[in-house]
Formats: sequence, C-alpha cells, structure tokens
Amino acid sequence: MKKIIVLIITFVVSLAVGYSKIERNTYSLLIKDEIIDQKLVDSLKSFDGIQFMTFQFCFFDKEVSEFSFLSKKLGDIRLISCSSDNWGNFFESLNNSPELYGLNFEFCDIQRFLYKLKPLQLTRLVINNCQLQEIPGNIFDIKSIYLLNLSDNYIIDIPIGIGNLRNLESLHLNNNLLRNLPSEISKCKSLDLLDLNNNQLNNSDSLFHVISDLNITDLSLKNNYLETIPKQIVQMNSLEYLSIERNNLKIIPDYIFDSRSLKYLNLSNNNIESIPNSIANSRNLETLSLSGNLITSINENLCNVKKLKSLNVRANPIITIPKCILEKLNSGKIEIFSISTDCFRTDAEKNKFNSLDNNRIFHFKNKYEYLKFRDNPTFQKEYHYYFDN
Repeated sequence: MKKIIVLIITFVVSLAVGYSKIERNTYSLLIKDEIIDQKLVDSLKSFDGIQFMTFQFCFFDKEVSEFSFLSKKLGDIRLISCSSDNWGNFFESLNNSPELYGLNFEFCDIQRFLYKLKPLQLTRLVINNCQLQEIPGNIFDIKSIYLLNLSDNYIIDIPIGIGNLRNLESLHLNNNLLRNLPSEISKCKSLDLLDLNNNQLNNSDSLFHVISDLNITDLSLKNNYLETIPKQIVQMNSLEYLSIERNNLKIIPDYIFDSRSLKYLNLSNNNIESIPNSIANSRNLETLSLSGNLITSINENLCNVKKLKSLNVRANPIITIPKCILEKLNSGKIEIFSISTDCFRTDAEKNKFNSLDNNRIFHFKNKYEYLKFRDNPTFQKEYHYYFDN
C-alpha cells in the first residue's frame, strides 16, 4: 500500500509542476518534460521531506548558477534522457548533497563533466546509455559504492582504480567493448555479482585468473567470444550462477562439473553437440539450460544429478529422451522440462507412470514421431500418441 501511495503522490506532483504548482512535504517527486530554469529551481527550494527525485526528458538551463534544492536531504536522484548546454553547475551542486546515496544517469551526455563529481557517500551509481568511452578516475574515489552500473556504453578499458572499491558488491559492465579486466579488480573482495554480457571477451587466461579468487556468486558472460569454458571458473568456490550463452562453445569440459557450488548453468545458443558423462558429478546443479545447440540425445547420466529441477533442451535436434528423465518427471524430481524440436521419440514402456497430468512440463511443442507408454497403469492403449504443431 505504501508503494501505491508514493506513486500517486509522485504523479500528482508532476502534474502540479507543469502548472507551476508545487505541493510540499512529498516523499517522491517526478518532473517530466520541463525546462529546469531559475524559476522552477527557486520553487523546489521550498520543498521539505523529498528523498527521491526523478527528472525525465528535461532540459537544464545553463543560466542556473546553483541548483540549491540539491543541498536538501535528498537520498536518490535519477535523470533520464535529460540534456543541458552545461552540466557543470549541476555537478557542482551535487557535491553539496551530503546525504545523497543513489545517483542514476540514463541517456544523458555527461562524459565531459563526470570529472567534477567529488567523493560523496554514494552507495549506488548508475551511468547507463550515456555514450561513455572512458571512466574518469575520480569515480573510483567514491569508496562507499556497493553497486556500480556502467552498462550500455562504449567502454574499452576499466581503469586500475577499480581496485579502490573495496565495498563493491555488484558490477554491471554489460554492453560495452571490453576485451579484458585489470588485475586490480581482484582487490574487490566484496564483489558478488559481475555482469560482462555483450562485450568482446575471449579466452584470455589473464581475464579469468584475476577474478578466480573473488567470492562471486553470479557471473554473466553472455554474447562474447569464448570458445571454451575457462578452467579458472571451477576455482571460484562461491560461484552459483553461470551464464555463457551465445558464445562459440563446442564442448562442455568435464571439469565444469567439479564445481561444488554451481546451481545454475546456462550454455544456450552455442555449438555444443553432446552432454558429457561427467554431468553425473554435479553436486548442487539445479537448473541446466542447453537450448539452441546441436544436441541429438540426452545423456542418461543426467538422471544421476540428484538436485536437478529444471532442464531446458529446446531447439536441439533431439531424437530420443531416456526413460529415466521421464521417470523423474513423473516423480516430480524434475519440475520443469522444456523441449522443442523437429521430432523426437521416447520409449517409456513397462514403467510405473500413472499420468503426466500432475507434472509441470512446459514448452512441449514439437512434432512427435511416437511416444510409447505401453504397460503403465493408466495408459490403456498400446501406443500413446500426442501431436502439438
């Protein structure tokens, strides 16, 4: 209920600002499609209690010498698709916001003015889709940051100053032009999530060596240029979630299943042809996604992965499904099984299937050649056919 009230208040205030009316004592403020001139700034000075402020599609007038409302007890400021002839005064005013902990820029051209940002007590900094080509060093003087999002820019290199962020827990560098990371990132001992999706990373030993000693639980490497799964990943004893979707993988190396912490593994949309027998070594794997590969059969050793709950093999040329997989479906041990192929067949005769109605089988969309369920309690026909085109 509290969230709903805040949203309503924010909407009312945004309308009021448009008519030069301002309501006092609001918790959150949205200003949209406005020119932030001296008149509006003076009006905002009288606000009490604003903690969250969002500017969307606004133009900041360079004639405003001081954005004095920023010195209030603001906790979070967000700018979306805003512009200015001179951001300098705005950044100078930001530095007078002692209680500011969250700062978010999206689709704002601020590259030339970021150097003005002083070491505030920020814990969250987002600079997303701002056409950044490089990161100014003063960003890494803000040692209180625990979330840093620099995604959707044109960043090629990460400065060595990244090692100063000892409290950093979440680092989002997706959708950039990165080919490597500096060794200094190994000093970020609190780092828990690292998002490197959609970059230009390859199988550089140095890249994965520098992060192998970190306590990362969530690592995303989607849409890069990896040809093998780096062996150093197995050394990451805290890693639980690993995504290497849309790379150039051809095989799944045996050593990946030596990981004792891995729970979620996504290797979808590669060129993998088979599932190795070593899959049986997985101790804690719960979710395995192999969709969009070249796999023709499901390895029976998957049935020995005791904690497996979700298996996605959609968009593979699967021919057969082993009986044990269907047995796990029937018992509820595998809760989600997703498959979509041109055709497949399975022989599930002489088992103890009562029905498949109680199982959670999703995305079973394909042209079945045949499904055999003869000599099971409920299925009366010699062959049970099911077609879903």
